[in-house]
Amino acid sequence: VRIVAGIILFPFIRSIEKLACILIPDSAEDLEDMQDNADFDLLDERLLSSPSIALSQCSRVIKGMSGKVRKNVGRALNLIHEFSEKKFEKVQRKEDLIDKYESKLGSYLVVLTKSELNSKQTRELTADLRVIGDLERIGDYAFYGCSELEEVIILEGLKSMAGFCFWKCEALKTVEIPSTVYNWSSSTFEECDNVTLIIHNNKNVKEWAERYGLNCIAD
Repeated sequence: VRIVAGIILFPFIRSIEKLACILIPDSAEDLEDMQDNADFDLLDERLLSSPSIALSQCSRVIKGMSGKVRKNVGRALNLIHEFSEKKFEKVQRKEDLIDKYESKLGSYLVVLTKSELNSKQTRELTADLRVIGDLERIGDYAFYGCSELEEVIILEGLKSMAGFCFWKCEALKTVEIPSTVYNWSSSTFEECDNVTLIIHNNKNVKEWAERYGLNCIAD
C-alpha cells in the first residue's frame, strides 16, 4: 500500500513540499512574519459597503498596530543597555512594518469616507485616522535620546530610516549605511553633532548627507 501511495504522490512531491513550508514555518521568525501580516487580511474591500463592520475590522488592526509599536519601543530601549546589530536591524524592520500599518489603514479609511456614514461612524473614522498617525510617530523616535549609543551598523536589506530615529543621540560617532537604504528624513540625525556616516555604494544617501552638512565617508 505504501509503495502504491508513493507512486501516486510522486508527481506532487514539490507541491506538497511547498505547502508544508507554508503551513509549518521553519522558525519562530517565520511564524512572527506570518502573524505580522495577518492583520492586513482583515481590511477586506468587500466590507466597505458595510461601514460598521469595516470600522470594527479597522479597530482590530489598530489594536495589532499598537501592540507592534509597544513591543518595538521596548526593543529600542533594551538596545541602550545591550546593543547588537541583529537586534537593531529588527527594530528597523518592525518600524517599516508599522509604516505599512499606517499606509494600509489610512488608505482603507480614506476609501471608507466615501460611504454613507452616520455621525457616530464619522467621529470614529476621524479618531482612527488620528490614532494611526500618532502610533506611527511613536516608532519614529525609536532611539531618541540614547545617550550611550556610539556605533551603529545597519545591515544590508534595510530600506528606510525613520524621522527623528537617532534624535539627540549625542554620543553617536559612526553609522554604517548599506546600499539598500533609499528612504530617510532630514531629521533622522537631528542633534547628532559628532556622527559620521559610512556609506556603502549609495549615491543617494551620500548626496543627502552632503546636502544637510553631515560628515560622511563613501565608497
